[in-house]
This record gives sequence, C-alpha cells and structure tokens, in this order.
Amino acid sequence: MSETAPESTPKSNGKRLGLGCLVVAIVVIGVPAACTAVLSMGGSGSDWTPTVTEARTVCEGWVKDQLKAPATAHFVDGSSTGSAGTYSISGSVDAENSFGALIRTDWTCTIDYSATDKKWHGSADLAN
Repeated sequence: MSETAPESTPKSNGKRLGLGCLVVAIVVIGVPAACTAVLSMGGSGSDWTPTVTEARTVCEGWVKDQLKAPATAHFVDGSSTGSAGTYSISGSVDAENSFGALIRTDWTCTIDYSATDKKWHGSADLAN
C-alpha cells in the first residue's frame, strides 16, 4: 500500500487574484484620468492658449535651423512682447561659426499660433 501526500494548493492564488484586480482597476481608472489631465494641459483642448515660453522654444528652433553648428547653440538674454499666441521675441545666441569660433549673434522672431491649423507661423531672423 503506498501512501501519497495530499495535494497542496498554493496559498498565493488569492494574493495573485487581488493583485490582478488592482492592476485592472488602475488601468481602467488611471489611464482615462491621465489622458484627461494631458488634454487639459493644452494638447488639443479648445481653451488652450499658447504661452510665451512655448513660442520662445519654437523661435529658438527656427534660429538653430539657421546656424552652422546648431548643437553648440546656447541662448542668452532675451525679451518678449505679446499675448494669446502672437509674440515678438528677441535674444542672443552663442554658437560656433564655420571656423569653430564661438560667436554671439542677436536674433528676432515674430510668431503667431493658428488655432485653425494648429501650427506656429512666423519667422526668425539673425542679425548680420
């Protein structure tokens, strides 16, 4: 007569089920809440107004596009006027020229955000 040990069931099944339910609850509740928070921060909401900081970032990108060594650009100084998506921004940028010398160049930018096509329009000009 051979005896066999009684089968044991893992005691962690209940814990795993509870953890799984918690993960599902986080996904079901957390993801929509996170998406709502992101949208309310300006992504595509109709009440979003572009800020001067966002405009300056776009202008600096346009300035970098005109530099010989954009990776060396360091923006200094600056001023801005305007509001509600229409701005005039100016400043200086230190960047290397064709010969590797660090040169400071003044720049100006006029920029406007179009809610119709959701794009920035304008131009950035470097002083010669």
